Amino acid sequence: MENSSITSLKALLFDLGGVVIDIDFNLVFSGWAGYSNRSVEKIKSKFSFDQFYEAYKRGEIDSAEYFNSLRKTLGIDIKMSFDRLFG
Repeated sequence: MENSSITSLKALLFDLGGVVIDIDFNLVFSGWAGYSNRSVEKIKSKFSFDQFYEAYKRGEIDSAEYFNSLRKTLGIDIKMSFDRLFG
């Protein structure tokens, strides 16, 4: 059986800049804090839109590499995928 929604796909939208979808980073930081045993304030103070973020946004590095950089930058050791923690 053919999935017509996939075969008729004309475009795929990625919105990392908050143009279409506004990401509430306070909720994201809260989620990370809950899994990492760090305070929201500590995570928020270490987070930045750094070179790894920019490279990820341009597709130059994959999710695994970007999330690994986040672990190092934020000083947290979250074993689960960061994908599940964005939202």
